[in-house]
Amino acid sequence: MYGYVRAIKDNMTADELDRYQGYYCGLCKELGARYGQKARMLLSYDMTFLALLLSSVNADADNISREKCILHHIKAKPVIKSKYNAYAADMTVILAYEKMRDDRQDGKAASGAALKIFAGAYAEACGRRNEAAALIRSRLEAFYRAEKAEEKSCDLMADLFAEVMKVIFSGCDEFNREAGERRVRVMAEAGSSLGRWIYLIDALDDFRDDMKSGNYNPLVMEYGEDRDSAAEDLRPALYRHLGLLGQDLDLLDPKKDLDLIENITYLGLRAKTEEIIKGQKDE
Repeated sequence: MYGYVRAIKDNMTADELDRYQGYYCGLCKELGARYGQKARMLLSYDMTFLALLLSSVNADADNISREKCILHHIKAKPVIKSKYNAYAADMTVILAYEKMRDDRQDGKAASGAALKIFAGAYAEACGRRNEAAALIRSRLEAFYRAEKAEEKSCDLMADLFAEVMKVIFSGCDEFNREAGERRVRVMAEAGSSLGRWIYLIDALDDFRDDMKSGNYNPLVMEYGEDRDSAAEDLRPALYRHLGLLGQDLDLLDPKKDLDLIENITYLGLRAKTEEIIKGQKDE
């Protein structure tokens, strides 16, 4: 259900691209340091966006270096070592593990082996973020119950997933102590808006696969084989949630990296929306 949150790199200056890469590599390094090298396989741009947002409200200069790694062993890459990377790394592990658990329940055999590999990391992350992890599990259980009951309302399912993302975006104690109550509320609303968009775009993205496999998808239940109508009917809701996300992030009042935030929010997410609406329609 993840992997949709990307920037448009062609629209970035060299400095912006360095900083975007820096957040990505910084999170990757943090995953390796906290959970071992295998955990770096769980890295995503979704959680890179979270690390970027958390860091953006702190005007302090970042600790930026250039480092090599096993993938980039010739040319060093920029690495931003934000104090919020630890939280983003913990959420990366928790979300990835929950996704594996869901995949196993859907009969994907490879997920069973992955669960064994990352069970220790998941337990450690839950120990570090006990309150957030418990809330995420509770929200996901409600979400999965609705899936199992084959809830017909796509909007209700999007609301349930929004509650998961709300916890993730507002659960960083380090951020919450420093940013203030207003920004914590804004981050919660941003998570909700993004969560609704992610659920809806994922349901549309999986439409044809789920139609063939018989997997649960409320859009397939409503539209049958008519993906084109589903895509066009869903377009206003997708852009409404992106518009609300943009308003939320304006209220966040970032002190740095506004260009990156706007690139992802106003270019990357909209490009992904059109890609999935139009691209699959033309298949």
